[in-house]
Amino acid sequence: MASEAAVIADDAGGDDNVVQFPLTAQERRAMRKLQQDRERQRLVNVFIDENGGLFRDPNGDAYADLIISGHRETWPIRSMEFRGAYIAYLQRQLDRLVSEGSVLAVGVKHAMAKSAINNVLNEYEIRASSSTTPVRDVHVRVAEHEDAFYIDLCNPNWEAIRVTAGGWSIVESPPVRFRRPAACDRSRIPSAAGRSRRCGRSST
Repeated sequence: MASEAAVIADDAGGDDNVVQFPLTAQERRAMRKLQQDRERQRLVNVFIDENGGLFRDPNGDAYADLIISGHRETWPIRSMEFRGAYIAYLQRQLDRLVSEGSVLAVGVKHAMAKSAINNVLNEYEIRASSSTTPVRDVHVRVAEHEDAFYIDLCNPNWEAIRVTAGGWSIVESPPVRFRRPAACDRSRIPSAAGRSRRCGRSST
């Protein structure tokens, strides 16, 4: 008669740990669900750890840095851009797991449900609002840092113009963080004179 348990030697202490194999269909379903839940949580952690980090601004609003195509982007957790980046990440993981024939693909598919994504965004927001996360300033279009001013070019590479007493230059990954209005390349934002101007690089 086959044993109902597997005995695994504990190298550290010499004691035996008994691991119960799932014997019934219900137990096997429970184990698969546990594996899928662990995979979903791993993906939640990896998405932030590999792409940037969570933080809050002085007002307590939750933000995330994302590394996209080699440059840093800063988005509010509740923005459509952050949500879209997370969904695209899940889709890449799902495609990978499907190609590998992994049963974990089912868990990732469930993680793409609207309610599951909303729960993850809530978790990210709570994490970002924690007292252990950094507090960073987030600017719109113009920021000052040390001896320079930075002007967000609002372009796809998230470059900025660095202006100093000695001149100006275009820089990648400026030391300040900018928050972009929705559809930045198509919207208009108020200028200092009270008139509207297009959010993006001038054509002149």
